[in-house]
Amino acid sequence: MKAITQEQKSAVKKPASKKSSRTARSEQIYKLSVLGLLTAITFIMAFTPIGYIPIGALKLTFLTIPVIVAAALIGPAGGAVIGGMFGITSFIQAASGMSVLTGALFQLNPVLTFILCVVPRVLEGWIGGLIFKGLQKSRESEMFSYISNGAVIGVAAGLGIFSEVAIINHFHDDMMSAFFLSIILTLILGALLGLVFSIIKKTKQSDVFAYAATALSVPLLNTILFMSALYAEIKIIAMNANAASGLDEGFAATFTAVSGKSAGGVLSFFVGMVGAQAIIEAVVCFIVGSAITKALAVALKKVRK
Repeated sequence: MKAITQEQKSAVKKPASKKSSRTARSEQIYKLSVLGLLTAITFIMAFTPIGYIPIGALKLTFLTIPVIVAAALIGPAGGAVIGGMFGITSFIQAASGMSVLTGALFQLNPVLTFILCVVPRVLEGWIGGLIFKGLQKSRESEMFSYISNGAVIGVAAGLGIFSEVAIINHFHDDMMSAFFLSIILTLILGALLGLVFSIIKKTKQSDVFAYAATALSVPLLNTILFMSALYAEIKIIAMNANAASGLDEGFAATFTAVSGKSAGGVLSFFVGMVGAQAIIEAVVCFIVGSAITKALAVALKKVRK
Protein backbone atom coordinates (compact mmCIF):
# COMPACT_ATOMS: atom_id res chain seq x y z
CA MET A 1 0.00 0.00 0.00
CA LYS A 2 1.34 3.42 -0.94
CA ALA A 3 2.38 5.53 2.04
CA ILE A 4 0.47 8.79 2.58
CA THR A 5 2.78 11.78 2.62
CA GLN A 6 2.56 14.66 5.09
CA GLU A 7 1.42 16.99 2.30
CA GLN A 8 -1.46 14.64 1.43
CA LYS A 9 -2.49 14.48 5.09
CA SER A 10 -2.55 18.27 5.25
CA ALA A 11 -4.59 18.42 2.05
CA VAL A 12 -7.15 16.02 3.52
CA LYS A 13 -7.44 18.05 6.74
CA LYS A 14 -7.79 21.49 5.13
CA PRO A 15 -11.40 21.20 3.88
CA ALA A 16 -12.63 20.13 7.34
CA SER A 17 -10.69 22.98 8.91
CA LYS A 18 -12.18 25.53 6.49
CA LYS A 19 -15.67 24.17 7.10
CA SER A 20 -15.17 24.36 10.86
CA SER A 21 -13.87 27.93 10.59
CA ARG A 22 -16.81 28.91 8.38
CA THR A 23 -19.26 27.38 10.86
CA ALA A 24 -17.64 29.24 13.77
CA ARG A 25 -17.85 32.55 11.90
CA SER A 26 -21.47 31.88 10.99
CA GLU A 27 -22.28 31.11 14.63
CA GLN A 28 -20.55 34.29 15.77
CA ILE A 29 -22.43 36.40 13.20
CA TYR A 30 -25.70 34.77 14.28
CA LYS A 31 -25.09 35.57 17.95
CA LEU A 32 -24.00 39.16 17.28
CA SER A 33 -27.03 39.73 15.03
CA VAL A 34 -29.46 38.43 17.66
CA LEU A 35 -27.76 40.46 20.41
CA GLY A 36 -27.83 43.61 18.25
CA LEU A 37 -31.53 43.16 17.49
CA LEU A 38 -32.41 42.48 21.14
CA THR A 39 -30.35 45.51 22.28
CA ALA A 40 -32.31 47.74 19.89
CA ILE A 41 -35.62 46.26 21.10
CA THR A 42 -34.56 46.78 24.73
CA PHE A 43 -33.82 50.49 24.20
CA ILE A 44 -37.02 51.03 22.20
CA MET A 45 -39.09 49.36 24.93
CA ALA A 46 -37.28 51.27 27.69
CA PHE A 47 -38.13 54.71 26.35
CA THR A 48 -41.67 54.03 25.16
CA PRO A 49 -44.77 52.99 27.14
CA ILE A 50 -44.18 49.38 26.01
CA GLY A 51 -41.38 48.75 28.50
CA TYR A 52 -42.50 50.39 31.74
CA ILE A 53 -45.86 50.85 33.43
CA PRO A 54 -45.60 53.27 36.39
CA ILE A 55 -47.09 52.08 39.68
CA GLY A 56 -46.39 54.58 42.45
CA ALA A 57 -42.69 55.05 43.09
CA LEU A 58 -41.77 51.91 41.14
CA LYS A 59 -42.58 50.67 37.66
CA LEU A 60 -43.75 47.38 36.23
CA THR A 61 -41.31 46.37 33.52
CA PHE A 62 -41.53 43.93 30.65
CA LEU A 63 -37.93 44.52 29.60
CA THR A 64 -37.20 41.06 30.94
CA ILE A 65 -38.69 39.61 27.74
CA PRO A 66 -35.61 40.44 25.58
CA VAL A 67 -33.46 39.05 28.41
CA ILE A 68 -35.46 35.79 28.33
CA VAL A 69 -34.97 35.52 24.56
CA ALA A 70 -31.21 36.15 24.84
CA ALA A 71 -30.80 33.68 27.71
CA ALA A 72 -32.53 30.92 25.72
CA LEU A 73 -31.16 31.61 22.22
CA ILE A 74 -27.59 32.69 23.07
CA GLY A 75 -26.98 31.28 26.54
CA PRO A 76 -25.75 32.72 29.85
CA ALA A 77 -23.38 35.23 28.19
CA GLY A 78 -26.14 36.51 25.90
CA GLY A 79 -28.57 36.78 28.78
CA ALA A 80 -25.99 38.73 30.79
CA VAL A 81 -25.33 41.15 27.89
CA ILE A 82 -29.01 41.96 27.28
CA GLY A 83 -29.58 42.07 31.03
CA GLY A 84 -26.79 44.64 31.14
CA MET A 85 -28.51 46.66 28.40
CA PHE A 86 -31.70 46.57 30.45
CA GLY A 87 -29.72 47.79 33.46
CA ILE A 88 -28.15 50.64 31.48
CA THR A 89 -31.58 51.89 30.36
CA SER A 90 -32.68 51.76 34.00
CA PHE A 91 -29.63 53.79 35.06
CA ILE A 92 -30.30 56.36 32.31
CA GLN A 93 -33.81 56.77 33.70
CA ALA A 94 -32.37 57.22 37.20
CA ALA A 95 -29.79 59.80 36.06
CA SER A 96 -32.35 61.75 34.02
CA GLY A 97 -34.99 61.73 36.76
CA MET A 98 -37.44 59.68 34.68
CA SER A 99 -37.69 57.24 37.60
CA VAL A 100 -38.80 58.80 40.90
CA LEU A 101 -37.23 56.33 43.32
CA THR A 102 -33.95 55.53 41.54
CA GLY A 103 -33.70 59.21 40.56
CA ALA A 104 -33.73 60.17 44.25
CA LEU A 105 -31.15 57.47 45.01
CA PHE A 106 -28.95 58.72 42.13
CA GLN A 107 -28.82 62.16 43.75
CA LEU A 108 -27.59 60.59 46.99
CA ASN A 109 -25.15 58.00 45.60
CA PRO A 110 -24.67 57.59 41.82
CA VAL A 111 -22.22 54.68 42.13
CA LEU A 112 -24.51 52.55 44.29
CA THR A 113 -27.43 53.42 42.02
CA PHE A 114 -25.48 52.22 38.99
CA ILE A 115 -24.82 48.92 40.80
CA LEU A 116 -28.50 48.73 41.77
CA CYS A 117 -29.66 49.24 38.18
CA VAL A 118 -27.12 47.11 36.32
CA VAL A 119 -25.76 44.24 38.45
CA PRO A 120 -29.12 42.54 39.30
CA ARG A 121 -30.10 42.64 35.60
CA VAL A 122 -26.79 41.12 34.46
CA LEU A 123 -27.20 38.35 37.06
CA GLU A 124 -30.80 37.61 36.06
CA GLY A 125 -29.78 37.12 32.41
CA TRP A 126 -26.79 34.99 33.30
CA ILE A 127 -28.69 32.75 35.75
CA GLY A 128 -31.62 32.53 33.29
CA GLY A 129 -29.19 31.25 30.64
CA LEU A 130 -27.81 28.67 33.07
CA ILE A 131 -31.32 27.48 33.90
CA PHE A 132 -32.13 27.07 30.20
CA LYS A 133 -28.89 25.20 29.58
CA GLY A 134 -29.54 22.92 32.51
CA LEU A 135 -33.09 22.04 31.46
CA GLN A 136 -32.71 21.95 27.68
CA LYS A 137 -33.20 18.55 26.12
CA SER A 138 -29.82 17.69 24.62
CA ARG A 139 -27.05 15.12 24.36
CA GLU A 140 -24.61 17.43 26.07
CA SER A 141 -22.74 16.69 29.27
CA GLU A 142 -24.73 16.09 32.44
CA MET A 143 -22.60 18.89 33.89
CA PHE A 144 -25.32 21.29 32.75
CA SER A 145 -27.73 19.64 35.16
CA TYR A 146 -25.42 20.42 38.05
CA ILE A 147 -24.92 23.98 36.79
CA SER A 148 -28.69 24.38 36.62
CA ASN A 149 -29.10 23.11 40.16
CA GLY A 150 -26.45 25.57 41.32
CA ALA A 151 -28.25 28.39 39.51
CA VAL A 152 -31.54 27.51 41.15
CA ILE A 153 -29.84 27.51 44.54
CA GLY A 154 -28.68 31.01 43.60
CA VAL A 155 -32.30 31.98 42.95
CA ALA A 156 -33.23 30.57 46.35
CA ALA A 157 -30.36 32.55 47.88
CA GLY A 158 -31.93 35.70 46.43
CA LEU A 159 -35.21 34.76 48.08
CA GLY A 160 -33.39 34.18 51.35
CA ILE A 161 -31.59 37.52 51.16
CA PHE A 162 -34.78 39.36 50.37
CA SER A 163 -36.53 37.65 53.28
CA GLU A 164 -34.23 39.72 55.49
CA VAL A 165 -36.37 42.73 54.59
CA ALA A 166 -39.16 41.25 56.69
CA ILE A 167 -36.91 39.50 59.20
CA ILE A 168 -34.78 42.51 60.12
CA ASN A 169 -37.90 44.53 60.85
CA HIS A 170 -38.61 42.05 63.65
CA PHE A 171 -35.04 41.15 64.67
CA HIS A 172 -33.29 44.49 64.17
CA ASP A 173 -31.60 44.07 67.56
CA ASP A 174 -30.33 40.60 66.70
CA MET A 175 -28.76 40.63 63.23
CA MET A 176 -27.18 37.18 63.69
CA SER A 177 -30.59 35.57 64.17
CA ALA A 178 -31.77 37.25 60.97
CA PHE A 179 -28.66 36.08 59.10
CA PHE A 180 -28.88 32.43 60.17
CA LEU A 181 -32.64 32.28 59.58
CA SER A 182 -32.06 33.52 56.01
CA ILE A 183 -29.30 30.97 55.43
CA ILE A 184 -31.49 28.08 56.64
CA LEU A 185 -34.33 29.23 54.37
CA THR A 186 -31.90 29.49 51.45
CA LEU A 187 -30.55 25.97 51.94
CA ILE A 188 -34.01 24.38 52.20
CA LEU A 189 -35.36 26.16 49.12
CA GLY A 190 -32.18 25.45 47.16
CA ALA A 191 -32.26 21.73 47.96
CA LEU A 192 -35.94 21.34 47.08
CA LEU A 193 -35.72 23.31 43.83
CA GLY A 194 -32.53 21.50 42.82
CA LEU A 195 -34.33 18.18 43.29
CA VAL A 196 -37.28 19.36 41.17
CA PHE A 197 -34.98 20.52 38.36
CA SER A 198 -33.11 17.21 38.40
CA ILE A 199 -36.39 15.32 37.95
CA ILE A 200 -37.54 17.62 35.14
CA LYS A 201 -34.20 17.16 33.34
CA LYS A 202 -34.93 13.43 33.00
CA THR A 203 -38.36 13.89 31.39
CA LYS A 204 -39.07 13.77 27.66
CA GLN A 205 -40.51 17.29 27.78
CA SER A 206 -37.39 18.93 29.18
CA ASP A 207 -37.12 21.21 26.12
CA VAL A 208 -40.58 22.64 26.80
CA PHE A 209 -39.73 23.02 30.49
CA ALA A 210 -36.52 24.84 29.54
CA TYR A 211 -38.38 27.65 27.74
CA ALA A 212 -41.11 27.85 30.38
CA ALA A 213 -38.70 27.83 33.34
CA THR A 214 -36.48 30.51 31.77
CA ALA A 215 -39.47 32.72 30.94
CA LEU A 216 -40.71 32.42 34.52
CA SER A 217 -37.39 32.65 36.36
CA VAL A 218 -36.00 35.80 34.68
CA PRO A 219 -38.82 38.20 35.77
CA LEU A 220 -38.84 36.66 39.26
CA LEU A 221 -35.07 37.07 39.46
CA ASN A 222 -35.44 40.67 38.31
CA THR A 223 -37.82 41.47 41.15
CA ILE A 224 -35.95 39.54 43.83
CA LEU A 225 -32.46 40.77 42.95
CA PHE A 226 -33.49 44.38 42.31
CA MET A 227 -35.57 44.70 45.48
CA SER A 228 -32.79 43.10 47.53
CA ALA A 229 -30.26 45.55 46.05
CA LEU A 230 -32.69 48.43 46.60
CA TYR A 231 -33.04 47.54 50.26
CA ALA A 232 -29.26 47.22 50.60
CA GLU A 233 -28.61 50.61 48.96
CA ILE A 234 -31.10 52.44 51.17
CA LYS A 235 -29.57 50.72 54.21
CA ILE A 236 -26.04 51.80 53.23
CA ILE A 237 -27.13 55.38 52.51
CA ALA A 238 -28.91 55.51 55.88
CA MET A 239 -25.83 54.23 57.71
CA ASN A 240 -23.52 56.72 55.98
CA ALA A 241 -25.90 59.63 56.59
CA ASN A 242 -26.26 58.76 60.26
CA ALA A 243 -22.50 58.41 60.71
CA ALA A 244 -21.88 61.79 59.05
CA SER A 245 -24.55 63.69 60.96
CA GLY A 246 -24.28 61.95 64.30
CA LEU A 247 -28.02 61.33 64.18
CA ASP A 248 -29.78 58.00 64.39
CA GLU A 249 -32.77 58.48 62.09
CA GLY A 250 -32.39 54.99 60.68
CA PHE A 251 -33.52 53.13 57.60
CA ALA A 252 -37.17 54.19 57.76
CA ALA A 253 -36.34 57.92 57.67
CA THR A 254 -34.01 57.48 54.68
CA PHE A 255 -36.66 55.39 52.95
CA THR A 256 -39.18 58.20 53.47
CA ALA A 257 -36.73 60.76 52.08
CA VAL A 258 -36.11 58.89 48.82
CA SER A 259 -39.55 57.37 48.22
CA GLY A 260 -42.00 59.88 49.65
CA LYS A 261 -43.72 57.06 51.57
CA SER A 262 -44.36 57.13 55.30
CA ALA A 263 -41.70 55.64 57.58
CA GLY A 264 -44.25 53.21 58.99
CA GLY A 265 -44.93 51.73 55.57
CA VAL A 266 -41.46 50.34 54.81
CA LEU A 267 -42.38 46.67 55.16
CA SER A 268 -45.76 47.02 53.44
CA PHE A 269 -44.07 48.86 50.54
CA PHE A 270 -41.48 46.14 49.94
CA VAL A 271 -43.83 43.21 50.44
CA GLY A 272 -46.60 44.88 48.43
CA MET A 273 -44.34 45.72 45.51
CA VAL A 274 -42.79 42.27 45.49
CA GLY A 275 -46.21 40.63 45.65
CA ALA A 276 -48.05 42.73 43.06
CA GLN A 277 -45.10 43.47 40.79
CA ALA A 278 -43.62 39.98 40.79
CA ILE A 279 -46.93 38.25 40.06
CA ILE A 280 -47.97 40.55 37.20
CA GLU A 281 -44.53 40.60 35.56
CA ALA A 282 -44.04 36.86 35.98
CA VAL A 283 -47.43 35.97 34.44
CA VAL A 284 -47.08 38.33 31.45
CA CYS A 285 -43.43 37.45 30.77
CA PHE A 286 -44.07 33.75 31.25
CA ILE A 287 -46.81 33.72 28.60
CA VAL A 288 -45.28 36.20 26.14
CA GLY A 289 -41.63 35.33 26.73
CA SER A 290 -41.94 31.55 26.39
CA ALA A 291 -44.14 31.86 23.27
CA ILE A 292 -41.84 34.38 21.54
CA THR A 293 -38.65 32.52 22.45
CA LYS A 294 -39.90 29.14 21.28
CA ALA A 295 -41.23 30.62 18.01
CA LEU A 296 -37.97 32.47 17.36
CA ALA A 297 -35.90 29.38 18.13
CA VAL A 298 -37.86 27.34 15.57
CA ALA A 299 -37.77 30.13 12.93
CA LEU A 300 -34.04 30.82 13.37
CA LYS A 301 -33.26 27.11 13.22
CA LYS A 302 -34.94 26.90 9.80
CA VAL A 303 -33.13 30.03 8.55
CA ARG A 304 -29.73 28.73 9.70
CA LYS A 305 -30.26 25.47 7.84
